[in-house]
Amino acid sequence: MIRIIIAVMMTLALSLCPINGLAEKAKIQFMTIANENRMAFFDNVLAQFEDLYPNIDVEHVPVFWTGWVPYAERITLMAATNTLPDVIMVKFDGIPQFGDAGVFADLDPFIKADKNFNTQDIIPEVFASGRSQGTTYAIPISMPVTWVTYNIDAFNKAGLTTPDSYYMSG
Repeated sequence: MIRIIIAVMMTLALSLCPINGLAEKAKIQFMTIANENRMAFFDNVLAQFEDLYPNIDVEHVPVFWTGWVPYAERITLMAATNTLPDVIMVKFDGIPQFGDAGVFADLDPFIKADKNFNTQDIIPEVFASGRSQGTTYAIPISMPVTWVTYNIDAFNKAGLTTPDSYYMSG
């Protein structure tokens, strides 16, 4: 997931740069849906990104999650006042809502221009969740798993560690 986030940010950053590289330090804003666990995760990701690309300063704009409606309202207000950050984290069901309304940029030209970004690195159905009406507006970093069931006897018989054991170990 860290590679995908860095790829998304790099795609945006490259779109801000002249062909021969940055003449001066660029600054981008990255708005994320936050909670305590995500804060630490994104701080780590952003530190890695800035180590790889020292000419790009990333300002983390965390928004603590209170539900989709307040978050969508915030995006709408920021779009209306031209204050949206350069990169934002959004639920996949917000892609058509904001992409088709012209709030999000078409990423297809940037994806095609980035020879290091391979869409095949992402499960096709997951990648498609960032598209609406044939246009890529977002590059997914994760997909929620709503329900997982497994046969514990089959795992034990095969000598495999059960999913809940992985979960409990962190």
